[in-house]
Amino acid sequence: MADNNKQPSKPNYTMGYSEAKEQRLSLRTAANNAAYLLPHLTPGMRLLDIGCGPGSISVGLAAAVAPGFMELIWRRCSSSLP
Repeated sequence: MADNNKQPSKPNYTMGYSEAKEQRLSLRTAANNAAYLLPHLTPGMRLLDIGCGPGSISVGLAAAVAPGFMELIWRRCSSSLP
């Protein structure tokens, strides 16, 4: 019988979750940190961003696929941009 009382292990996120780290991540954009992807994105596409952080790069990626759909997944939160 499985032991359902075990606590799940906590993943080790190398960068941590400090305010300073999140502020640094928020300065990143699709144009300067994911420019290699932009030529491959077209309007109407569906895009999944796993590990999106504060979403600053995701905003530019979402604009490239608009009016498509973008799903964002991050350990601290999850959201969707239409």
